[in-house]
Amino acid sequence: MPIQKQHTTGIVIAHYDRAGKVAKHLLQLVRYLAEQVTPHIVFVSTGISPGAIEQLQPFCHVISRDNSGYDFWSYKVGLEALPSTVSWDRQLLLNSSIIVLDPALFANQLLIPRPGERILGLTRSYEHIDHLQSYCLLFDGRQLIQSSAMKRWWEEMQPVSDREQVIQRYELGLSHYFRSHMVELTAAMQPSARDRLMAAVRSIVQHGVPENFPTIDDHVALNLGLAEQSNPTHSMWDRLLAQFGVIKIDFLRKSFFAKQLLDAVQHGPQWAAIPALELINDALE
Repeated sequence: MPIQKQHTTGIVIAHYDRAGKVAKHLLQLVRYLAEQVTPHIVFVSTGISPGAIEQLQPFCHVISRDNSGYDFWSYKVGLEALPSTVSWDRQLLLNSSIIVLDPALFANQLLIPRPGERILGLTRSYEHIDHLQSYCLLFDGRQLIQSSAMKRWWEEMQPVSDREQVIQRYELGLSHYFRSHMVELTAAMQPSARDRLMAAVRSIVQHGVPENFPTIDDHVALNLGLAEQSNPTHSMWDRLLAQFGVIKIDFLRKSFFAKQLLDAVQHGPQWAAIPALELINDALE
């Protein structure tokens, strides 16, 4: 069942493209969110053409800014541009590092009503430390959004233009900060044992067999903990695609398994009614 329109949901999309382009899938997503989810969408870009602005303006508020501070600064700018008169129940932050093939699937999976208050990421990673990946974060709950911890996090943020510092201070730091304030952090994608097994096998294929690999009576004892050593948007790409219709762009550019994904969207019945390859190719141009 489609979600109801949510006038107390605000959405901020952080965008960057060297050529100023807004990909077809992103235009499709913004239009869907505006028509089906909320009228409150702010699109913050550090590189956007006048033509792309014209395409977006019927559906969202567009802000063009200098290229500094990475996505977190765009998130901050966008949140500050949301109407201050609304008592927000949800604030969704997205960036343009993903392709959303099916906006309805994405929204219905991510924005289903849930009791309680939390920060919900699409995926959780254990690289470096346990954290929610910042390409998609939902601040879910009015008390959380109005809390002093939330206010302090964004007010004290500084524009950082060194990528490694952004990762340490904001990508990893956000989860650490809100966890220290007793905020529940959870991921919408909850890997099954099969997902973890596939991730572990893919890790071995890409990185080789670990030293001292255990065997028992000529059987391999595979530690599913290997799955936690990899980026879930790469190692569990099939689960992310099937459940949310989402693909990470750097997976397509870098992963050994990208061809498997392209085969899946070309031949999978789930994508028969969607021009998936066209949207992917357009995003990669």
